[in-house]
Order: sequence, then C-alpha cells, then structure tokens
Amino acid sequence: MKGIYFTDRAIVRLKELSKFKKEVLVLRIRVTSGGCAGFQYLFSLESLDHSAQNSEDIYVNQDGVCAITDTLSLKYIQGSTIDYEETLMMSQFVISNPNSEAHCSCGSSFQIKS
Repeated sequence: MKGIYFTDRAIVRLKELSKFKKEVLVLRIRVTSGGCAGFQYLFSLESLDHSAQNSEDIYVNQDGVCAITDTLSLKYIQGSTIDYEETLMMSQFVISNPNSEAHCSCGSSFQIKS
C-alpha cells in the first residue's frame, strides 16, 4: 500500500511546532465531502498524548513526525505528499495528491480521478 509522505519543509515545521508547544504534535488529515470540487481536506494539529484515538486510525511516521488518518480518508490520499508553505498571505500545510484530477481555484477542495 502506498503511504503518505512528508517534504523536508513539513517535517521541519511539525518539529518546530512540537518544540514550541513542548509536546509531540501530530498532523491529523481527514477527507470529507464538500467544497466546490466534491471533497475537501481537513488538517488539524493534535497532541499525540491527547489525540482522540479510534480503531480506524492509521499512523504514518517519517523522520520523527507523524500523521494520522482514517481508513476511508486513506483511500483518497494514498501516495500523497504533505508540504508546508509560507506566503505573505498565509502559512499552511498543503497536500499534493496523485489521486486528484481537478481542484477548485482556491485549492481547498478536489475531485477524485475516475
């Protein structure tokens, strides 16, 4: 099964955030229906110690950082790369998804390949 991968920038940023908060933070990634293209990504930072864990959680570890997703979301994001971008307007984690064939103009929602 293809996994989820982090860029070096995403790894550095997650480590910085964990150091700043003085706890291990994980990036939770969910895919839900919605947005103009059909599906949208939901990112949240959670403390690994206090993360609401359930039986469907899938942990992806790379170079000392962790992402958590669920089995349904993983079907839509397998093989994706998580990056971190900073611009003058915002800073955010973003996803490059090989399973997506189209996305809305703002990039917050996507359509799955047929």
